[in-house]
Amino acid sequence: MILQTGRRTGFTLLEILVVLILIGLFSLMSIPAFFNKVKSSKLGATSEGIAQSLKLAKSYAITKREICRVDFDLINGGWGIYEGSGKLKDKWLKLPDNIRIKEVTSDFNPAIFRADGTIKQAGHLILEDIRDHSTKKIIVNSLGRVRIE
Repeated sequence: MILQTGRRTGFTLLEILVVLILIGLFSLMSIPAFFNKVKSSKLGATSEGIAQSLKLAKSYAITKREICRVDFDLINGGWGIYEGSGKLKDKWLKLPDNIRIKEVTSDFNPAIFRADGTIKQAGHLILEDIRDHSTKKIIVNSLGRVRIE
């Protein structure tokens, strides 16, 4: 663009409108991706919470030198950590509305950690987002190590 003296330069109204329309279109295209990310983060956060509870139960069993268990409620959707005496350690935790426990290995509910940190029965737990059927698998091996797939 060649500037002439005494002439005003700037953006025309049409150019500004085109830019605003493009910004609006790009915003509309990104909204579904944002909501998908929020949904998947709920499933991820819930599986991380359960994995942390399992690790806490293992740590508690080693520290107190007594068994500690994590119970899963398959019907109402929740879990809690119990001391060897049967007392609830902290509080009962509830699954979010759209997350359910799809599957638990037999003899893994409750997950019982021994005083040495090993688990009585290795197994897994599968969480499912009921909206899009995405899943996360929480696995505990015989040594009591927890991982999420």
